[in-house]
Amino acid sequence: MKIKFLVLALCLTFSGVAQTRLNIYTTDKDSKKLQNITIRIKGEHFTHEIKSDETGNAEIFLPKSGKYLLSAISVGFNNTDTIVLASQPEQSIEMKLSKININIDTVSIVGTKRFMQIKKGSIIIDPENNPMMNSSNLWEMLKQVPTVQTTESGMLTVRTQVATVYIDGRRVYMGGSELMEYLRSTPSNDVDRIEVIANPNSTFPSDVATVINIKSKKLKTDGYRATVGNSLIKARYFSNIASARVDFKKYLFSGQIGSNFEDGKKYEKSDITTQYKDDMIWDVMQNSDNKTKGQKYYLNLGYDINKNNKLTLYSELKFNKNGLAINSDNGDPSADRLLAGDSIFIFKSMGNGKNRSFFVQGTYDLSWDTTNQSLKIQLEYGRNRNKLLNSRSINTVISDNKAKESLYQDSLPNGLNTFVANTTYSKKILGGNMITGVRLFYNSLTNESKTTELNRNSAFVADLSKSSFKYTEHTYTLYSEWEAELNKFYYRVGIKLENNRIQSNERLKNLQTKINWFNILPSLLIQWDLNEKNVWNLSYKNTFTRPDYYQLNPFERFTDNSAVNFKGNQNIKPQNNHTIDVSWTNNGVLSASVGGQYLKNFISTIILANENGNLYQQFDNFTAYIYYGNVNLNLSPKKWWRLLGTGNITYAYGDYRNVKRKSSSPLFDCRITNSFIIKNGWVFQIAQTYYSSMSDGYFKSESYNNTSLALQKKFTKPGITITGTFSDLFRNEIDRTSVLYNSLIYRTRKYNDTRFFRLSVSWNLGMQKIKTAERKESESEDAINRLKQK
Repeated sequence: MKIKFLVLALCLTFSGVAQTRLNIYTTDKDSKKLQNITIRIKGEHFTHEIKSDETGNAEIFLPKSGKYLLSAISVGFNNTDTIVLASQPEQSIEMKLSKININIDTVSIVGTKRFMQIKKGSIIIDPENNPMMNSSNLWEMLKQVPTVQTTESGMLTVRTQVATVYIDGRRVYMGGSELMEYLRSTPSNDVDRIEVIANPNSTFPSDVATVINIKSKKLKTDGYRATVGNSLIKARYFSNIASARVDFKKYLFSGQIGSNFEDGKKYEKSDITTQYKDDMIWDVMQNSDNKTKGQKYYLNLGYDINKNNKLTLYSELKFNKNGLAINSDNGDPSADRLLAGDSIFIFKSMGNGKNRSFFVQGTYDLSWDTTNQSLKIQLEYGRNRNKLLNSRSINTVISDNKAKESLYQDSLPNGLNTFVANTTYSKKILGGNMITGVRLFYNSLTNESKTTELNRNSAFVADLSKSSFKYTEHTYTLYSEWEAELNKFYYRVGIKLENNRIQSNERLKNLQTKINWFNILPSLLIQWDLNEKNVWNLSYKNTFTRPDYYQLNPFERFTDNSAVNFKGNQNIKPQNNHTIDVSWTNNGVLSASVGGQYLKNFISTIILANENGNLYQQFDNFTAYIYYGNVNLNLSPKKWWRLLGTGNITYAYGDYRNVKRKSSSPLFDCRITNSFIIKNGWVFQIAQTYYSSMSDGYFKSESYNNTSLALQKKFTKPGITITGTFSDLFRNEIDRTSVLYNSLIYRTRKYNDTRFFRLSVSWNLGMQKIKTAERKESESEDAINRLKQK
């Protein structure tokens, strides 16, 4: 079978040599991409005209080898001509345009590109139009993207909905703090553009509510480019993040190879107030040190078989080691507490974890019938293995001079296998484009967990609890969608038919849960371009959210809280989301949106008391409603001043079984970023973030804020960028949360080491073989005569 496929590929390759695919990239003198540039090409018996897209790219297929005159024309720029010699199956060329100023009654006309644009309901961000966006890593970059919200706990949302990150069409299967650390280890200076998709089309999986699609820069011509970066971070401890990447392109082959490295330690301080039995209050002081060391290696290869066929292969291998040390106590052993029978303890824990993961994705793209039809086949496989061994000791004070020591060891290994197959067929029909596809998703998780009691010599005493948990999920999806543009309107209507089969089994206790879930999931998007400046969007979607795997294992265990244990819940059902949203954008400068959500089987945390009065935490299903509003501002009051502002208001409330909730209050949050371009490549930035207090009726969170400063210097010729960042200047980002229901006393106050100084250095180096000859006049007689003579 492999030999047949190779022969077919070679035949397709040789059949496409007769034509030349010419990739054209339009930029200004500073290499910033220019869109809507008119590209004209003339040759013997051949004339063609096209405009560059929003990424500054245009593609023309030349009928045969030979010489062609290529021209780039746009208002506000000097016209540019060059001669192209077509001799290879694929060639690339960069057209550099220089700006002109036309003074008419003191009015200056220049060509510009917007930082933010709206296309088919998505927000498209060009980082090159914000001087500080590519200064560090992807996590810091996303903080400056309109409608995107981030927290230091790893929450990443778009309009209150959990965001899924895609990088070059590849889904990142992570969330929370794991996703945050992954993005922090990924440099941002290779980002070409960011798409914020509030209503993903039907080709995305049903558990994807919103998408942040990050597209990397690609080489424009044959050659290579290398990027090396390093960030040194000083908070309570030192941390270091380093990365290296090489992009290459040769004829029909292109790709990237790179690695990331992280080594550091992070501090967290928690003050926990909780209730012991009925009449005693504990104030637990907890300090945590989390040490992380990891490496990531990745390879991305692309092969253009011919103009209509392309193969892409991506592979990633990761190794991580973690060490979590926790020390806590609940106060001094006073005589009054001992007489009252209070439990006074000193707690110590040391956990060591290892993680190995492998991911591979293959994609085949085929188009035919003059690009009226296309087919995309994508296969993914992921394998993740975790080992966690945690040793902990609890010294309980009995009297003034006596304490009872208890030693425990937790073993928490798990393994996850994921397989995804997706086929999408697209055809232009009925004045639009019809997309139809089928997707298969398979997951298998195994957990073999136990807690063992040890003696003072760390010898085995007894197994206190064991769990053998297996979770499998099969999802079958058939989807179809039609999209079209009519006058000033863009329409997209989609539907998914999905069957979700879930089986979880705790084999030692013979606890089984089976879910056979069939759903029809519709979606709708209408975009109205009222005029050149004003764009309106109306959308509806029905999606679902899977529970995280650690939430499902019913094994009760210690995680990172010495006052409350965590208990999994294998009966959690998938969350069903209904979302409606209306948004408006004015000239890419001002945008606003309002929306509402009905969340059936909403997955959230709850803290309850067991039969002994001890508290435990678990996740379960709620019914919830969320209403939100969002405003974004993008201004350049002066050439040297960029102002970005985003504000959100969210009102949420829900119901959980027979637990009576208190009244809810809305959350208001905002972020204002001011960037100032000084001189000689220097940029200064100040960012302020504010979160108000809020309540969903079950928990209340107090307000906090963060003020950050950054200074950047770019050295153009060596290609070096140096950035210094001081985050949480006044150390005000403190998470304070309290329980409101069942007369429970439980409050936390956490500081997550958010005040730090980071020094980042990035170096770009490389070469490209084809350069553009710049000319001031377009289609001159001299150029045309030269074309005829040679």
